[in-house]
This record gives sequence, structure tokens and C-alpha cells, in this order.
Amino acid sequence: MRIPRSHSRYITSAFWLFGGGPSCSEIDIMEQLWKDPDDYHYALHRYNDACNARHASSEERFPMPWLPDGFHTYRCDWDTWFIDFYIDDDLVARASRLFDLLGRPVSSCWIPTGIYVQNQAFPAQDQELSIILGIGLIDDPLVDALGNGPPIPDLPAMMEVDYVRVYERGP
Repeated sequence: MRIPRSHSRYITSAFWLFGGGPSCSEIDIMEQLWKDPDDYHYALHRYNDACNARHASSEERFPMPWLPDGFHTYRCDWDTWFIDFYIDDDLVARASRLFDLLGRPVSSCWIPTGIYVQNQAFPAQDQELSIILGIGLIDDPLVDALGNGPPIPDLPAMMEVDYVRVYERGP
């Protein structure tokens, strides 16, 4: 997906995948967090069978003030062992399916004999996920019980999308 960078403290941009059914998985490929628009966030979530309660999560957030204004591409490459997250074709994070008993992620496809723990947030390999693009209005901590709060200067808001592409690896 290619979208411009947002600088709003009230509007978040998000690009994620979600699938219901018995596995009920979510991959947050890109979320710009409301507390600091210079933060990039990715996450994996698994829910219970009814998809109404989170079962497991694995997420990371890190600053990206180096990212210039303008359009940027966000993507993930998902295979049996890893989900790699990219910004402008630079690998910025990797989520691993397996961890050793010391909690270290398995970082290569060559796995020595041993006992491993599966990342419970890693999506089921056979699950179909839908693409979701969106923006959200963030609840301000200064809003009172009646819903009154400071004016939000960024409204109306929209998310400009240049393109979204999906590729599937062949056998």
C-alpha cells in the first residue's frame, strides 16, 4: 500500500488484515499512533473462536522521525515462519512464528533440533485475511463525561491511497 505520511495527533491511519472463523487473526501492517504521529506500530493478534476477545498479541512500536513527508509504501511478507514488515522496501521488523526456550525468536528458516514455543499471536497459515484500510478519530483524554473536549483541527479528514497490491507466492 502506498499512502502519504500523516502528522495528525487526532487522526490515525491504519493498514491491516483481518480474518474471522476459528482462527480469527489480525495483522496490523501499519498504524500511526495518536500519541506521536512519528511512531510506527505493527502487531499480530489472535482472538477467541467468537472473535470478541483477544487471545494473544505480539506488537512493537518504534519512532520513525526520519521518514520524510510524502507518499510511502508499507507492506508485509508472510510465510510459514516469519512476517516481515517493510517501509519503502526497507525491512523494519520481523515477527517470528517460533521462539526458543529463552524467549529468543527463531531468526532463520534453518531450525536446529530442539524444543520451541510457538508465537500464539502468529496467524494460522491457511486463514484467508481481508484487507482493511482506514482512519480513526482518537478519543482525547481531555474529553469530559458529557463528551465535550477541545476542538479537533484536523476535521474533516480523509486517507489518500495511491494503490494497494496483493501478491501470492507460487508453490
